[in-house]
Amino acid sequence: MRRSLLPAALIALAVAAPAARADAPWSAPAPIPSAFGAPGAVVFTPAGHGAITASGPGSATVVERGTQVTPLSADGTLGAARTVPVFAGRLVTYGTDGLALVGQRPSQTGAEAARAPVLVATGTPAGGLGTPKALAGTTGQQVVAVAGSARGTIAVVTGTATGRRERIVWAGRGGSTLRRVATIRVGASGQTAAVAVGSHGDLLVAYQDGHAVFSRHVGPTGHVAAAHRLGTAYQATLQVRYDDSGRQEVAWMSQRVSEGDALTGAIITYTSAAKNHNFTRAVVVGRDDITGTGRYVQQPGVRLVGSGSDSSVLATTVYSGGHYRVQVANVVAGTVQPPATMPAPEGDDAVLGDLAYARAGGTVVLWLSGTRGADPSGPQRVFAAVRPGGAADFGPAEAVSPAVDPTTPEARNATSVPYPPVAAVDPVSGAAVAAWSSLSQTPLVAVRPRG
Repeated sequence: MRRSLLPAALIALAVAAPAARADAPWSAPAPIPSAFGAPGAVVFTPAGHGAITASGPGSATVVERGTQVTPLSADGTLGAARTVPVFAGRLVTYGTDGLALVGQRPSQTGAEAARAPVLVATGTPAGGLGTPKALAGTTGQQVVAVAGSARGTIAVVTGTATGRRERIVWAGRGGSTLRRVATIRVGASGQTAAVAVGSHGDLLVAYQDGHAVFSRHVGPTGHVAAAHRLGTAYQATLQVRYDDSGRQEVAWMSQRVSEGDALTGAIITYTSAAKNHNFTRAVVVGRDDITGTGRYVQQPGVRLVGSGSDSSVLATTVYSGGHYRVQVANVVAGTVQPPATMPAPEGDDAVLGDLAYARAGGTVVLWLSGTRGADPSGPQRVFAAVRPGGAADFGPAEAVSPAVDPTTPEARNATSVPYPPVAAVDPVSGAAVAAWSSLSQTPLVAVRPRG
């Protein structure tokens, strides 16, 4: 889940979200009652039941808050919210209709946080999540990555930020106890990791160590393969996928950032390994070469999602023609096809928000307008483009969040959407859902029917 607090100066400027409609066919934004801050995730199970997370109500200290999980229908109807006592919970689906929420135990002090274990709560969108259970041996650890599969496997990567730095991989079926399946030692610069689950219970773990990205394969019987060095990276943002064909895919954005300054440009790289083959030579699929204060690429920078057997979709933030742009490319059998650039008004900048796919509804990509790397270059709005299933091209840009009233403090401050939006496509109805937060820390959700 993303950070849920803004500096006090920005909070003071916040105003309620304007009561305005998005562009048709998106519904008018609806607030998520009692939730706070940025939506962490919006998901749909294979059965077509949705859920959305955000920080729950509580004290002003965000680490004391639980995670609010709100059922969501494909038409945008919000169910009764439940606050689960898990801090910074990450939500994934597993099996036909399962949800798993993974995070830390809420704490009031640093000493409590150092003793807090990683918690896992499982359930369903309709029935809610059960009592969180601690992962044995995770005292003081953080959640680094989570994943779930339609076959029912849940995978979690935990890690330590100081001392003996490790990436510990856990896996299990459904609501059963997760077991420790791998331990990976990393150095002081090992910051990130990602995990994906294959159709037979295999795991793909990618992680940064030093100035490189590595992968490890964990077989369904627990065998851990040797590490593969995939390429160079600084402060990497990782995306992984384990295709039903057996192909393993890894994409990452690398950029050196220090105290808000982009010390290097951002480079997005992709590689894959077909079943029983080694990873191919990593190729650069997008980049920007702008450096300086606020010119680092806002998260996520790169997203990789599956779109079929041995096919996927890759979205990136790039710098082209004097502006930041969002590009989306199909990936077929490990080969990245020529990208399509998402439409943007003349002179405007745009950065990637999220990417989602389901056969019933096709591909939806979200981006933030008015964002030059990481800093606003004008009032920001959430935009979307949709490519229906079977179509070759994306449709026109569609405004999802309301226009910013130029007379409000939001417009003067320019930061009108402080966190990247998140997206999902219902695999049953084909409806697309977008969620984001206003400057007033109110999470909002809008729905686009299929078509």
